[in-house]
Amino acid sequence: MIEKYKPAENNNAEMTAQNKDFLYEKLKEIITSCAAFDKNTAKSALDKLKSKIWPGQINTALDNISLHLLHSAFKKASAAAEDIRSLE
Repeated sequence: MIEKYKPAENNNAEMTAQNKDFLYEKLKEIITSCAAFDKNTAKSALDKLKSKIWPGQINTALDNISLHLLHSAFKKASAAAEDIRSLE
């Protein structure tokens, strides 16, 4: 089960414009759903993000969001999603 949900890691993954758009769209969904305390929508958007290959820093940040959602720490999950933008 761990292997199923473990994100593909690639520290050399390049961020294309299309990948950035997808990333920011899903991060916006996470932030919006966290503001509404909608854990299912946030997890769905996070799962879609984790299905792609991202640079290591983004994978780590996505893991943090996942951990915060697990504990229903919506403000922290939203803040972690905002922080991903600063990684670029």
